[in-house]
Amino acid sequence: METILGADPGNKGGFVWLDLNGKIVDYLCMPMGKTNKSYEKPELDYDKLREILLTKPYLPKFIICELPTSYGMLPASAFHYGYNFALLSRALETYRGTKNVHYVKPQDWTKELHIGLEKELKAKAKSKIVFEKLFSWESFGKMNKAAREGLMDACLMAEYGRRNLTRYDTLSST
Repeated sequence: METILGADPGNKGGFVWLDLNGKIVDYLCMPMGKTNKSYEKPELDYDKLREILLTKPYLPKFIICELPTSYGMLPASAFHYGYNFALLSRALETYRGTKNVHYVKPQDWTKELHIGLEKELKAKAKSKIVFEKLFSWESFGKMNKAAREGLMDACLMAEYGRRNLTRYDTLSST
């Protein structure tokens, strides 16, 4: 089955596979491992992520991953976030041999999906409105709010990719 994979790279992020008709096929919360004693932050469990990705039967037509932004993080936190993002990128770029990983700025996918919503609303509130119009929270089962929001963003990135399928197909073939 061909899918589009959306990836939110944060510690509370995750992955959502959409079919080409926009239906949620599967999801995965970001597998975090041990806590790094230097930063007291959990690190991405790269081996577990690779193992899980290899067991998924879906062939992504392409992958949309959000580019990391530090949003005023302290240097140690920004370094840690960048380190986890590098591990994630490595896992995605070797997932089932795909060469179709596209990194998207948060402003790009939200600008398109948040069209028509009140400018005063915060980005998460806008994303929640869009998600609830297109999908169902029941798709993710029971989990905490932070994990649901990470999956929501991953789902909306996949939807952004689905809506721009022609553009990403063209980019993938060059």
